[in-house]
Amino acid sequence: MDEQGAQWTYGEDAYAEFFGGPIIYENKEFVSPNQVRSEIRTKKAGRYNQRAEQGVERLAKKGELGLRTSGGRTMPVDELDTGKLFA
Repeated sequence: MDEQGAQWTYGEDAYAEFFGGPIIYENKEFVSPNQVRSEIRTKKAGRYNQRAEQGVERLAKKGELGLRTSGGRTMPVDELDTGKLFA
């Protein structure tokens, strides 16, 4: 033990004495809480990415069908089109 200021500290060799020796018990089924939280975040991120991709696909499909205001296929002008008949 060394005195540093108003507190006593143990050297690294003292910790080896305290925590050394064979492992008495080991739980093979233990899952760290950090691992559980990480898996939950990964699952949520996957669901978000899937929804975002679906949104992009939906907008692309609307654009191809001409359901959006910009882009898409234009219909050929017909002689009997209402806008052309009553213009």
